[in-house]
Amino acid sequence: MILTGIGNENAKAFSHLFGGLDYKNFTLCVGAIEEDRAAGAAFFSEMGDSLFLDYIYVLPEFRRRGIATALLEETIEALKGLDLVALHVNYPEKADDIHQFIEARGFRIFRDGKAFWVKARDLIDSQAAKKLLSGKPRHRISEVSALTALEKKALKKSLKQNELDPKIVDDRSYDKELSLVTIDKKSGMPAGMVLCRLNEDTIVLSYLVNFSNDPVMLLNILIALKDRVVEKGLADFDLIFLTMTDDMVRLPEKLLRSKELLKEDGNVISGIRMFTKQWADIE
Repeated sequence: MILTGIGNENAKAFSHLFGGLDYKNFTLCVGAIEEDRAAGAAFFSEMGDSLFLDYIYVLPEFRRRGIATALLEETIEALKGLDLVALHVNYPEKADDIHQFIEARGFRIFRDGKAFWVKARDLIDSQAAKKLLSGKPRHRISEVSALTALEKKALKKSLKQNELDPKIVDDRSYDKELSLVTIDKKSGMPAGMVLCRLNEDTIVLSYLVNFSNDPVMLLNILIALKDRVVEKGLADFDLIFLTMTDDMVRLPEKLLRSKELLKEDGNVISGIRMFTKQWADIE
């Protein structure tokens, strides 16, 4: 087996492993070659002094050969000396393969909330959503990547005040067109945010935050997100809500007002593996 970085010169050879993701949106992309074939790939994003494992995939016929382990472990080994503190990952617990893999790789596991699954089209076509998400946003909507320096600074401050990691704003693995901020027209500052990832035929809604007491701010984002999903032709994708707080756990059901459409998909798992010796002392 040979590991190699994935870049412009060899991306085409590995593209069948990408699951619809654009490798250019990630900080580090590593591929595995087995029997002269592109057999596996892993994508990582930088988050301040940490790394995030966004995606790892091995072709079924090459599994159980240690390829996924090599993609992870040899990447970690190669990054030693770069002052990185930790490697993070999150996923629905019912994803059995990744759950078993992550548990076996020395990650400390946390159950941070629940995952909910719904067909995007079912949500868009539901009577509740049609009433709730009709019309146009009343406040300006901006892509996170298009915020001014002042707006981004204010967004990070609001995230920190809500005990969320402000570094997530700089994570390039989130889909640019589906990761949005609503700007309060009075203050000119961010009032709410949604961050989404695209993975194969799935939209993962990782963060949905309202920084104000005004529910209109949340509706602004959801209306804009619905419009973007339709415009991009993603209505037939699955939609997964990763809910990290009690309020977020209740949000999908409030949106749909239907327990038949909404399927609970188990706990959300967050994993962290520290690169420092101090972590071993704690364990």
